[in-house]
Amino acid sequence: GTTAGSGLFFRSARTHTLEMFARLGDFVARFWYLVVITWVGLVIGVRLVAPRWDDVTHDGDLAYLPDGMPSVIGQRLTEEAFPENRAKSQIVLIVAREHGPLGSEDLQFTDALAARFQKLLSQSAWRRGRQLLRDGQRLLATGKSVESAAANGQARASFTESLAAIDEAIRLDDRFAEAFQQRALVHEQLGQPELAAQDRQEAGKLEPALRDLHRNLPADEDAGLPLVDVWTRHNEVFGSKLRSEDRKAQLTILQLSNEFMATDNIRVMNRLERELEPFRQQLARQGPAGLQIGISGSAAVGGDMLRSAAQSIQNTELLTIILVVAILLVVYRAPLLIVIPLATIAVSLSLATGLLALLTQLNTVPGFSWWGFKIFKTTRIFIVVILYGAGTDFCLFLIARFREQLEAGLPRAEALSTALARVGEAVLFFRMGDFYEMFLDDAL
Repeated sequence: GTTAGSGLFFRSARTHTLEMFARLGDFVARFWYLVVITWVGLVIGVRLVAPRWDDVTHDGDLAYLPDGMPSVIGQRLTEEAFPENRAKSQIVLIVAREHGPLGSEDLQFTDALAARFQKLLSQSAWRRGRQLLRDGQRLLATGKSVESAAANGQARASFTESLAAIDEAIRLDDRFAEAFQQRALVHEQLGQPELAAQDRQEAGKLEPALRDLHRNLPADEDAGLPLVDVWTRHNEVFGSKLRSEDRKAQLTILQLSNEFMATDNIRVMNRLERELEPFRQQLARQGPAGLQIGISGSAAVGGDMLRSAAQSIQNTELLTIILVVAILLVVYRAPLLIVIPLATIAVSLSLATGLLALLTQLNTVPGFSWWGFKIFKTTRIFIVVILYGAGTDFCLFLIARFREQLEAGLPRAEALSTALARVGEAVLFFRMGDFYEMFLDDAL
């Protein structure tokens, strides 16, 4: 009895669904221009009111998890217990020899490499201080003097961190002209013009091309590397632990504020390779001969995984486009039909990402403060893949049905209406059929 009743229910549902899609097909065939205008209007409207994807999405492997998850609680407790240890991931630079221990020249090369990243650490703190100063000025302009004073205090602390990092860079490599140039900027920001002038003069002696203090320095908007610390062999606490027991390898550890699977690590790894390229060229031209530079660490692994995934997505999209074009050319002999699935996918992607971005802001609406919807930055990759696959399949399915109805002698409008009704039924009942089979299994 249960099986018969459920069968009757599904047959009735199918009949009503066929009628619904038939009416929809008739409407689309008669008023297709209204359908097109409506979709275009929806896309434009959503894009106008929706926030930018990168502004409302979360990065990192823990950023989207609920606050009560054990891993999130553990991370929060660690940050509270060790506030000075702000790093969430690391990049390990390895300078090594295959045969024999590292010599003094090798260690000098390692120090020069570490000095480069100490300078980048100083620049990162310097930029942070500059941004805090701007925030303080903006707060003061709006009458928030207490908050402005706090921002200015934080800015000075950042400049002090910047000075400590660049001092270490110069200690590691006192022939590093750009380090003196950077230290002059920090001294100026700290209100020490005499010291700034001395550093500017020293930078000009070492490298005349850098006499202009601001030349070759990254712009404030340059994100640089998200460095919070650089561990070298000169660290008084654990510096000796950064060399292997056989003395063939020396480590320099870059502490990053990014989580190891943050999508920003793709940019970080690209920037890191650009920073290392001059050192690799130096080894190739003038040595030390036999010395090698390697990269490891959690952020390096995460960045490489994300770069590989991004490359795979690009290859998949390219091969999919080629396959669709080939199918249209061989089967339908109408290459212009590719415009239909591509336009459909573009509209669907724009609307879907815009609506998701809007949903993240629902908690700002009165009465919806309980809403805690978060999305991950890489969610967009899955949306693209799913919409591309489904959009292409369904569009080709619809085109095939439409051609079948035309070949059967139906007028164009009736052929479109019938094709849309049949395709809608097939797509809907493909999933409902699975549900029905599961229902019967349970009932039997």
